[in-house]
Amino acid sequence: MIDEVRAKIEPEFNRALQLRDKGNWLGAAEIFEQLDKENPDQSVILKMWGSIYFHLEDWGKALPLYERALALSPKSELSSLGLFHSLWNLGRKDEAFAEMNRYLSISDSKEYRQLTKEMGVELDLSTE
Repeated sequence: MIDEVRAKIEPEFNRALQLRDKGNWLGAAEIFEQLDKENPDQSVILKMWGSIYFHLEDWGKALPLYERALALSPKSELSSLGLFHSLWNLGRKDEAFAEMNRYLSISDSKEYRQLTKEMGVELDLSTE
């Protein structure tokens, strides 16, 4: 994030984090929503906004935020994991595994490795 954009969003971003830390999750979400309207190309806003709905287990609201964050930052492990869990909890398991495989094809992830171990799943990461 360039310094100019950071300076512009930081006060409200920090205010949203303070609300979140005090348990006002929806108040924080409102601030992230406004920040996103003003700065739609900032994956950090989308990731934090998505994490609010992740915490609230509102997978339908988290999903498009993580999708947009990944479109902006395809190598973001946090966004990939958020998308995986959102898809999984919405019953879209094939898409969730496709995202896991996509991410693991470009980077390693201790979190994904732990998930597959817990699920008893072996991934085929060979390239064709």
